[in-house]
Formats: sequence, structure tokens, C-alpha cells
Amino acid sequence: MTHHGNITAATMTWEECAAAGMTTIAAAEARGMTENAARDYARRHDIKFAPYVRPSKLDFITREMLEPIWNNRSIRLHKVAERLEVHYDRLLVRGHGLGLPSRVCRHPIDDDLFRYLWDYGVSGKHIGVHFGYKGSKTPHDKAKLLGLKPKGHNAPRNTPTVAEALQARLGERMKCAK
Repeated sequence: MTHHGNITAATMTWEECAAAGMTTIAAAEARGMTENAARDYARRHDIKFAPYVRPSKLDFITREMLEPIWNNRSIRLHKVAERLEVHYDRLLVRGHGLGLPSRVCRHPIDDDLFRYLWDYGVSGKHIGVHFGYKGSKTPHDKAKLLGLKPKGHNAPRNTPTVAEALQARLGERMKCAK
């Protein structure tokens, strides 16, 4: 039985049920009717019930439930979202709504190393992977920000790897140390 204040829905008129913010489903259930019969009655008498909003699976997840998983960086949130059968973005919004810290990984960028790799000829894609960038455009934006010459679309395909550039840099430093 649905209770609203001291009055039960069974003793309320249809208009009172609607004014109390009940959904068609709740009013029908309280009055022992089917949902379809209640909808038909509401339509015929122009009664507007509160819309039914299907609760999300995430609505039932509390901070206490999500926090240990959220703070464990070895657990990927994509996998958690997949197991909950919800979209990753919805899980992020729920986590932030519960006051949990951002899970976006910000890698500190060594500008000198970035410049060296760029000038050595390492591809923007490989530099991006090394520094943990998500998009392939991001290293090019960083290079522009640092005032480095753009690589362009006609850049050579056989570019040195990050490992080769780092090895060459180490070799240069060892020569200077002698």
C-alpha cells in the first residue's frame, strides 16, 4: 500500500494521487488496477501523473561500494562499467557525483625530453605513447605550444623509435662526461 502523509493511496482520488506526485504505476497498484487501466482512466479524465523514471543500475551504487574499486588503479573502470552493463562515461559521472577524485591520469611531461625526441625525429604517435597521451593530435599540440617546428603530413615513415632516441641521448651524455 502506498502512503502519502496520513492518507493511503487507496483512499485518495485520482486527482489527489497525481497531485501527490505519484506515477500511474503507483496509483494503479494502490487501487488494485492494471497499469493500462489506470493510464486509460488518466487519459480520459486528463489527469497528469508524475513521469516514471526507470532507476539506473548506478543509482543503487553508494560511495562506500564504489570507493575501494575507484581508488584501486589496477582495476580499469572500463572493465567495471562493462561488468555493470553501463557506459563508462555514466560510471565516471556517478563517481564524480559521489565526490570521488578524478581517475584521469595526468603524466608529467619533461619538456626537455619532449623537445629532444621531437628534434631527433621520433614520430608524434610514438612520443604520444611514451608520455601516455590518448590522442595522436596531442603531441603535435604540445610541440606547437613549445614552439617546435611542425612535422607535417609528408614526414618520413621510417622514423627512429623512442628507445633509439633515448639510447642516442645517453650516448651523447656519456661522451660529454669523458
